[in-house]
Amino acid sequence: MAYGGHQRGHWNFICSCETCASSSYELRRGDIKRARITTLQNQIIERAEIQHEGCLKDLREMKELLQDVYGNSTGAVLACVYFIASEVAASQRDLARSSVFAERAYGERLMCEGEDHPFVLKYGEVRDDLTLHYGYASTNFRETQVDTVPVGLGGEDFEDWLWTWE
Repeated sequence: MAYGGHQRGHWNFICSCETCASSSYELRRGDIKRARITTLQNQIIERAEIQHEGCLKDLREMKELLQDVYGNSTGAVLACVYFIASEVAASQRDLARSSVFAERAYGERLMCEGEDHPFVLKYGEVRDDLTLHYGYASTNFRETQVDTVPVGLGGEDFEDWLWTWE
């Protein structure tokens, strides 16, 4: 069934949302990106505990794909990406990166679900105490403190620092 036709039915309504109104080329590109997101989700699950650098790279790619495909409508999925990234960094005792990711996860979740939602409360607790992360300090390979987040790095430079272990 073509996009748009899924809303047809008894009312003869054709959806004209941004996705359904896109050209077939744009739809195929979006479908390919969504398939890649699914692949990344599976890779992240497999790599989170043992291949930290690869997992962080996958999470960054997933974040970028989510923002590309869904724009400002990424929902709680983007919050989960940030939360997992915070967990991965915390497992390395990299509290500088973990704190940035935890703050972003909390902010995204709060925006989607409101301050009283159980996940928002959990994310807030973890943001305030990074030692609550599952697997916290499994290694101390990349140990940093929260107060070592670099200041003065602009946009892409900060993102490169955040998502890349050298």
